[in-house]
Amino acid sequence: MDSSSAPSARCRSEKKTRTAWLWTFIARDEAEKETISYVFARSRSGDPPVRVLRETLGKLVVDGYSGYNRVTVPGRCERAGCLAHLRRKFFDAQSSAPDAAKRAISFILDVYRIERAALDADLLGTDEHLEMRQTRSRTVMDEFKAWLDAEQPRHPPKSPIGEAINYALGQWDALTLFLTDQHLPIDNNASEHALRVAN
Repeated sequence: MDSSSAPSARCRSEKKTRTAWLWTFIARDEAEKETISYVFARSRSGDPPVRVLRETLGKLVVDGYSGYNRVTVPGRCERAGCLAHLRRKFFDAQSSAPDAAKRAISFILDVYRIERAALDADLLGTDEHLEMRQTRSRTVMDEFKAWLDAEQPRHPPKSPIGEAINYALGQWDALTLFLTDQHLPIDNNASEHALRVAN
């Protein structure tokens, strides 16, 4: 399942303007059929994921937002990371550390190229796709991890590139879960697209 949240359009009354949140949840069954749900909330707390997912099992493709922590615990949903969200963090770090940020982005783009090759060969969701992930994509991610480990001490932790590197390392298990499951999206872009359609 993918999940994402974004601020809705601001609602103006005679007295004040309020910002609310629109969450989207996309569930996929074994036949890859999608069900999209939208949930309106007055805050970005972790209540909507708890309320919607309840006792749901499976994998949840999300970013590192702590609001999902209550449903990504042992015996519930397994957290899968979003490579698009990770890429944005490095993209935002380009102004302060262009060489390092571009190198990180190149690793992520290599994974997307492999996924594109699987799509072009009509292999998505097949055993061959899983093999591509376990060989080619794993090689890229292993090299990325080694690079992150080497780069981490070279940057201030509170700098944009330092924060991006620390985020990647802190979310590493979630970010590499796709290597074990050919049906798992590598990002939650579908969920974010569904939000844009709804707004």
